[in-house]
Amino acid sequence: MTDDTHINPGVLETILETKDELDVFILQEIVTLPMTLMVETLIFRGDKSRWEKHFGQMLDLGKNLTKTNDSLRGYRKTEEASLKEYLEKCISDPNINIILGRRAPELDRELDSFLSGIKSSLDILATILNPVMGLRLHGWHQGKRNGKKISGGEVLNTLENNVPANMKERCQPLHSFIESHLEWLTYLVSLRDAVHHGGGIKTISNLYYRPDKKDVVPQYITHEPNKGEPVRDFMTHTMHNFSMFVNNFICLLYVSQAPNDMVLQRKENPVSYHWGIIQKS
Repeated sequence: MTDDTHINPGVLETILETKDELDVFILQEIVTLPMTLMVETLIFRGDKSRWEKHFGQMLDLGKNLTKTNDSLRGYRKTEEASLKEYLEKCISDPNINIILGRRAPELDRELDSFLSGIKSSLDILATILNPVMGLRLHGWHQGKRNGKKISGGEVLNTLENNVPANMKERCQPLHSFIESHLEWLTYLVSLRDAVHHGGGIKTISNLYYRPDKKDVVPQYITHEPNKGEPVRDFMTHTMHNFSMFVNNFICLLYVSQAPNDMVLQRKENPVSYHWGIIQKS
């Protein structure tokens, strides 16, 4: 790491290749936040070892998020080819006059990679707290909340039990923000666990050929009875929402450690980032 923390975004783009708008968001709104918000000065105050560890974790997070986004692009591309191939196969067979389903392992692989990317990004996000707040988290692990095990519960429990009393008020917005998202994140992690430990996700449909319409219905995921959506749509809005979650998480983390007379403010006309840490007026 050089002494100059204002790294040219073009240099980072050689490390994190940007292929779409969401990749650009990850680079500009997440990876470069430590520089744009000047956290080396505001938070680490010259502690080069802690700063370099933190920035290295932010790079790892960015790489993982762009890789996860690449799995989304891979799913879309593979789905397009699979739907076309299956439709041509069914139409070419004059004996097919019933609704016919096909499992698509090539799509399952892309979804598996996507969900694993979400979970590993959460693990990195938890450990990012360590050099900033002096904690010892090893990942986004389960913890009991109100008698129920939920994903990320250990993060909240650690914030409640290991943050100094004089810092708890400053950390409350971060704590509340994490708590408000745990139900959704627990669901995502449960899908990932179903892939790796439960023999696959049971709530995803096959591709279906409909002879009356001469088309193929893509994979659907059912979240609860009578509530489902195409898997590609689920992955698309999940990737967007998760990236926004990470951006807000990091910003709230920084402001929790900034001097007491500094506040977090969303900029009206952002240039390369949405947040600023400014002095109270």
